Amino acid sequence: MSVIALHEPAGLELMELIRDGQLPPPPAALLLGLDLDEVAEGAITFGFTSDERFSNGATTHGGILAAVADFALSSAVLTQLDAGADVVTTNLAVTYLRPVALGGHFRCDGRVVHRGRTLAHAEAVMTDDAGRQVMRATGAFHLRD
Repeated sequence: MSVIALHEPAGLELMELIRDGQLPPPPAALLLGLDLDEVAEGAITFGFTSDERFSNGATTHGGILAAVADFALSSAVLTQLDAGADVVTTNLAVTYLRPVALGGHFRCDGRVVHRGRTLAHAEAVMTDDAGRQVMRATGAFHLRD
C-alpha cells in the first residue's frame, strides 16, 4: 500500500492557487463576489463590484466595505505565513472617504506594514475606476501556527 503525501501550501502559494482557479476561494469571498486579481508576498489586490445585494438604500453598506477591507488586509498578511498558519483579525479601523456607488467596480489593495512573530499590521485602500480613494483601512492581526 502506498501513501500519498498531500502538500499543504504556504500562504502565498495558497493565494496564488485561489487566484489561478486551482482552489476555491473561501465561502465569504464568494458571497462578496471578490476577484483575486494580484498577489505577492505581503500584498494583494481584490476586485469588487457593488450591486443591489449590498445596498443600504442609496449606496453600498459600510459593513460590506469593511468585510472587503478585512479580506484584503488579512490575505496580505497570510501571504507571509507558513503552511498551516492562520490569521485572526484583532482590530479593524475603516475610514470611508466617499460614497461607494452601486454598480461600480472597485479595487482593494492590501499590504503588510509590519509583521512580528505573533502580531501583524496591515493597511488597505479601496479605489474606484477613476483611481479615487473611497475607503482606507488598517488592521491588527494575531498570527497562529
